[in-house]
Amino acid sequence: MKKSVLFAFIIAIVFLICLTTEVSATLNISSFDNYTIYLPNQATLANLVTSTYNNYSITYNWSKVSGPGTVTFSRQNYSVTDISFSATGNYTLRINASDGESSTYRDVYVTVLTEPIKITIKKSGTGSGNVSSSGSEISCGNDCSEVFDEDTPISLTATPASGSIFIGWVGSGCLGNSSSVCNVTVNGTKEITAFFDTNTTAIRVYYVSNNGNDSNNGSINFPWLTIQHAADTATAGDKVIIKAGTYSEFITPPNSGNATSPIVFEGERNSNGDWLTIVDPSTNVSTGWEAAPEIGPSVWKKDVGLVPRELTIDNKRVAFVWSMEDMNTSINNVYTDTYGWTNGSELLNVSDDTLIEFIPTWGSYLIRFWDGLEALWGKSGNITYLRLRDGGSPNGMNIRVTPNPNWNSATFLIDGKSYLDFRNLKVQESSIGFYLTFSGAHHITIESNYLSGGNARVSLYNGPYQNIIRNNEMTDNPYGYNDPGAWGMLRVIFHQTIIM
Repeated sequence: MKKSVLFAFIIAIVFLICLTTEVSATLNISSFDNYTIYLPNQATLANLVTSTYNNYSITYNWSKVSGPGTVTFSRQNYSVTDISFSATGNYTLRINASDGESSTYRDVYVTVLTEPIKITIKKSGTGSGNVSSSGSEISCGNDCSEVFDEDTPISLTATPASGSIFIGWVGSGCLGNSSSVCNVTVNGTKEITAFFDTNTTAIRVYYVSNNGNDSNNGSINFPWLTIQHAADTATAGDKVIIKAGTYSEFITPPNSGNATSPIVFEGERNSNGDWLTIVDPSTNVSTGWEAAPEIGPSVWKKDVGLVPRELTIDNKRVAFVWSMEDMNTSINNVYTDTYGWTNGSELLNVSDDTLIEFIPTWGSYLIRFWDGLEALWGKSGNITYLRLRDGGSPNGMNIRVTPNPNWNSATFLIDGKSYLDFRNLKVQESSIGFYLTFSGAHHITIESNYLSGGNARVSLYNGPYQNIIRNNEMTDNPYGYNDPGAWGMLRVIFHQTIIM
């Protein structure tokens, strides 16, 4: 009896202890792996948090413990979040968790690096070959893409396969280099294309386009921008196709072709025969003219930013007095002794109704100074003076001026070069379209072109020989005059008398 009472008493004590003793809850955060990410990429952090107290009321909070930059958490109060960083470096991040009964945390370590810089090589063309880098990282071949540290200098070498030749490079860093070696500095991800062609189809045709770039390789897909760059590159046997458009430049070919392989420069024409490739080195000066009362009441002036050689209105050549300070020799011979005119300023100020007597060998008749002339211009340095016959303002008219960068402002200066062909080009707005000079200028063919304006369409000076000029359309294209007037008649005039 006593034993049973004692046992019951012990059971009761244990029951009371169980009722009054609180069971401790357990909150656990699973461990993290260390992370490495590359800017500007993000990383996703996910963690399993468990609680023996209450799995349904756990709260979370992400925070940065340490690190050099700003950390952005896309879901700061969730167990799963995307993170992004403002700067490279080593970061310690922390997730805090609480189930309402207890709390805990765990840290995660993230290393943030810059995106690896990748150099990718591509190959194009009908031929084949290999591209290798100086440190053997790239051997393309098969290994055509590699990662490099920033600011690493590398040298790429293109080696054509048997039966192929290397044409050139296209892409950032190589800048259209036609050498088989291209040196670049790794300062960003680059994609570079090496062009190979077979010996039988090796590039002999280059292209120039208004949409091109002189850093390209001159192929039809990667044309050049300027004719001069094409001329600098082309050698015997090459052909330069100049696509439709207007090219504002002067060209001096530095290379010659040979008897069997000339260098050809060819423009484009449409089915109607219109010239679509226009070479026009002039500059538009249609606005900004102001009155020049110091010269005369009907004279206008403008600083055109260059010393002009030619001035046109509507692409038609305007007669000139050459200089405001003195006169061109041919004009001077006509006017100085007879009228006492000594400078261009006086000619620009001649009144609209002034008559002059035109006395060629076959008779005498009166003409007005301005008849058929309609406009006259002169210059003093960059300041250009313009007189319209009616004295009106030139502002808004299609006025262009051309500088004088070479002998006689020639659009194409052929200085002692040979075996060059030019065809299907519209050349306008310069003093001379083609200027062939010195005895080295021989076997030049100028055919099927439209040559307009200027002092001469084609000029040969000091010994050129055996050149062909055929099937061209040439026009003086004057503004307002045909033959009479103070400009056109200078070729036939012997004496003039002014009649007031």
